[in-house]
Amino acid sequence: MRALPVPTREFALRLCLTGVLAGVAHQFQWVHLRFAMSQIILTVSGALGMEAERMSFDTVDIQGHAIQFTVACTFVELMLGIQPLIWHTDKTLLRNLARAVATMTFLSGCNILRIEAAQIAYHLGAVWMLAHGIPLGVIYFATWIAVWRTRNWQALHYPASQSVQTPADPLRPTDRPAPSA
Repeated sequence: MRALPVPTREFALRLCLTGVLAGVAHQFQWVHLRFAMSQIILTVSGALGMEAERMSFDTVDIQGHAIQFTVACTFVELMLGIQPLIWHTDKTLLRNLARAVATMTFLSGCNILRIEAAQIAYHLGAVWMLAHGIPLGVIYFATWIAVWRTRNWQALHYPASQSVQTPADPLRPTDRPAPSA
């Protein structure tokens, strides 16, 4: 019988770093990033013909629906959290930094599209929880699939199999003791 796979030490370390970085991301207010995200959505919504108005540095009113941009709305925890998972130890620092910037730029673009799609769906009559949550789930799922498929590290390994003594099956004829005379 083959043993069940277990996480490699490298994978466990990368997961721990992911948790730490995602947690650290939430320890900051990211005021400028929240303002920038709200400004982009304000501009795009206005360009799409929606009534859009700023209420505060992180809150906009779109078609009578106030939206406050929190840290989670910026995807900063996702962008920082996946860095240990996409870091290639066999590549140079410059290549890894270029990959990180490209990934963060791509995720920011996806986030803008997600928020704007949620706005449109909401104003067409969708429930906000679904209009916001479904695209969010799709992006997170697609991100983790992309991370998994492009990783250059091994996640699981099988421990060395050891000879396991199992009790004899009493129903198997070959395991029964020979009849005595």
